[in-house]
Amino acid sequence: MNYRLIMSYVLLLGFFCFLIFAYLRHSSSHTSVEMDTMKSDIIKALKNDIDESTANLPTRKQIEAVVRDFVKSNPEIVVEALNSYRTKQFAESQKKTQETVDQLRATLENNKKDPVIGNANAKIKVIEFFDYYCGYCRKMLGINEQILSNNPDIQFIFKELPILGESSKKASRAAIAINMLDESKYKQFQKELLNLNEDATDELIKSIVRKIGIDVDNFSKALQNPEIDAILQDNIKVATQLELHGTPSYIIGGKFYPGALSDVMFQQAIDEARTKNTSTSTVPNDKVGVSTESKKDEVKINDPKDAKTPFVRNVDQQDGSQGQGAQGDSGSAESMDGAASKGPDNLNPESGDDRGPSKDKQLDLPLPPIVSPGA
Repeated sequence: MNYRLIMSYVLLLGFFCFLIFAYLRHSSSHTSVEMDTMKSDIIKALKNDIDESTANLPTRKQIEAVVRDFVKSNPEIVVEALNSYRTKQFAESQKKTQETVDQLRATLENNKKDPVIGNANAKIKVIEFFDYYCGYCRKMLGINEQILSNNPDIQFIFKELPILGESSKKASRAAIAINMLDESKYKQFQKELLNLNEDATDELIKSIVRKIGIDVDNFSKALQNPEIDAILQDNIKVATQLELHGTPSYIIGGKFYPGALSDVMFQQAIDEARTKNTSTSTVPNDKVGVSTESKKDEVKINDPKDAKTPFVRNVDQQDGSQGQGAQGDSGSAESMDGAASKGPDNLNPESGDDRGPSKDKQLDLPLPPIVSPGA
């Protein structure tokens, strides 16, 4: 499906409606009956349905010529219309995802198979869907640690979502195996993987396993557990239900937040969840919700009011093995019609993250669906 062609038709129809509105507003002094008649006449003109009563109205070609000249003289109106459309699409997507979060919240926050860190009795739970080779996920590591340190009453729940290729899948399988062997080692192992400067080979992963004090033979046996792949498939299923289109994605206190958050925005989300939570916290007041003014690790949120396009999600393009697998041979995520989005159509943010083989890349709407690794 050619989305650009469809968008052109939508914009053209929008301009026709604009002209109709302008004409009717200019004639607002007429009675409602007269206005209805004029509206009907203009629609007939657009359809080339000319009769004696509409013979003096401009033809469709004349209207199209006016619209074409107007667009050439005012190209900024096209950007405004496109942004308005995308903002509307973003709001509708957010609403639908939040409704699904509300339905699945109890299950998402209480899955015993998920790796967790933080307060075991937390009333506020933070769920992160992430990929080890996502540039923004790597940036969020430091902010996650800062938020957890400043808020001892919260718990992080991690949903391994390897959507960026074979190295992502290897890393996630290894992390789940570590969590099965020793939950206390997961945090350290996750940090090592997120700080990798290269693809996650078997030998590299084993070296990290040794570094954190896990027996390699036990680890190799744990990797054979079929439950690992079942967990990843469950995560893919949930991500698909939520209609996530990239990583990271957060659910904080039951509220969905797409994309990376700055430390300040993250703390505000925690504070909002805490305000809504009527339960009494057992953590001392002087240790709860300590906000920080530091913006050293701040990451721009994907906000429709701030971004050039609303909800443009980042997808990492990988070199080598990372350009294969879930995202197709092109190394770019596929749009909903299966055509790869690549080249100049992609927006490249200045991520500042030069670690590893990944290069941050953002995709325009339509947003790509979650694709299961190995599919």
